[in-house]
Amino acid sequence: KLQPELDDKLRLLIKCLGQEQFTASEIQQKLGLSDRKNFRSTYLNKALQDELIEPLFPENPHHPNQKYKLTEKGILFFEKE
Repeated sequence: KLQPELDDKLRLLIKCLGQEQFTASEIQQKLGLSDRKNFRSTYLNKALQDELIEPLFPENPHHPNQKYKLTEKGILFFEKE
């Protein structure tokens, strides 16, 4: 269960990803956020911690082709919307 105050932000991120894969920059742009630090701490890192999204290259977080996709948990959350 997600914390209520984060529901809306994570819901936006999950809807943004859908069944596709995007880089962190692409997700940030799709969400219309300009502050990279805020995006990473409030959206990306929280979604990773809550296991709603996962990186394509978990062993190398700074991989040049790093993208993110929904986990099974994220897909279930997405389908409920």
